[in-house]
Amino acid sequence: MQLTENTKHKLIKKMIIRLPQIRKEMKISQTEFGKKVGLSRQTISGIERGIAPLTWNNYLAIMMFLEANKERCKTVFNDNSQELEAVLAVIHNKKIVSNDL
Repeated sequence: MQLTENTKHKLIKKMIIRLPQIRKEMKISQTEFGKKVGLSRQTISGIERGIAPLTWNNYLAIMMFLEANKERCKTVFNDNSQELEAVLAVIHNKKIVSNDL
């Protein structure tokens, strides 16, 4: 399944809404979270407050940090859609490429 720009936008919006709660559940500061996904604390704060954009690549980096799997994502995002499965496939492929380097 190919993800459309509209679908990516919807997934990003869900992440923006859920990010503060996810981070708090993980008991991780904005600074620590930012370091793990390659963003500054200021950027994480801006994303959580809705004043900084969350790019598709940063969305994927966050999902990779969460070690996204279907069951966890269904719970975290209350989502069991084909779009989410497509994102997980993208993440899986990126991990394979990263591990091969």
